[in-house]
Amino acid sequence: MTDATVKPVSPAAARTRLILEGPVAPTLLRLAVPNLVVNVVLISVTTSVDAHFVGRLSLDALAGLALVFPLMMLMQQMANMAMGGAIAAAIARALGAGRREDASALALHALVVAIAAGALFSAVFLLGGRVLYELLGGRGPVLAAALEYSNVIFAGAAVYWLLGALTSIVRGTGQAAILAYVYLGAEILHIALVPLLVFGGGPLPALGIAGAGLATLLSLLVDCLALGVWIAAGHTPLAGLSSLRLERRLFGEILRVGAPMSLAPVINNAALAALTAYAGLLGVSSLAEFGRLLGVTILWWVGIIHCYLVLLRWYALRTRMTGEILD
Repeated sequence: MTDATVKPVSPAAARTRLILEGPVAPTLLRLAVPNLVVNVVLISVTTSVDAHFVGRLSLDALAGLALVFPLMMLMQQMANMAMGGAIAAAIARALGAGRREDASALALHALVVAIAAGALFSAVFLLGGRVLYELLGGRGPVLAAALEYSNVIFAGAAVYWLLGALTSIVRGTGQAAILAYVYLGAEILHIALVPLLVFGGGPLPALGIAGAGLATLLSLLVDCLALGVWIAAGHTPLAGLSSLRLERRLFGEILRVGAPMSLAPVINNAALAALTAYAGLLGVSSLAEFGRLLGVTILWWVGIIHCYLVLLRWYALRTRMTGEILD
């Protein structure tokens, strides 16, 4: 008999061993599914649900929604994929290097960046929304519907950006599985709220297309609160944030990656905006049908692209850490 005790393997070490030694297909599924759920729910399911119920109001309302989609998806993709990817990568690098204090400080800086970006988006689209939607072909009732929905969504732009930052903080600590549960739960709430707020029920008045925007913001706010509580409860390896100070170098660590990455969503959604404007030239019914089909189309593209990116990231990480090149 020996007195030696077996030390339990830490969750972080277990996740690293899985990446390095685990079978390829199950490992990819474990890495991809939670992040795929996040992106599909945030970008595709939410817009599809809004389009379904708004389409029951009128063709003008659905056409107005279609005008807002490119700008809304620009914000979502910048917050969750571009700047969010930079945040997750910075935190993961700091934790991997044993710089726990820096990782915690980066989380705080990410929240500051999110609040600032949200304020910027609110200012731009609340003040310039009418001009933008007119450039996309919005006129009369269609323009009015677009502004009604857009003003609600972009008044809460900070919620989108904070959710992107909190999601990326959790992702950067390697605990992406919780994101799938949080996002799915909030989307169930969103699906219940949209018809209630759009058409009214009980003491709640019918808010029309603005109700769809409000339901979206409320569900995202629930996501923010759930992830904030998860992080504050100490479920991540991050230290407390109360004693941390803002530093230029840490803002730079996020922005020097996030700013260039944000160009891709700008280019992609500029192309989508051009397609939207072309659909508008064909008439209100064509624009409305374009908006109805947009969510389903993006659902497939987001799924395919995200799985491919997960494959590339996993392969790069495994190759860098082991030197092994897979056939």
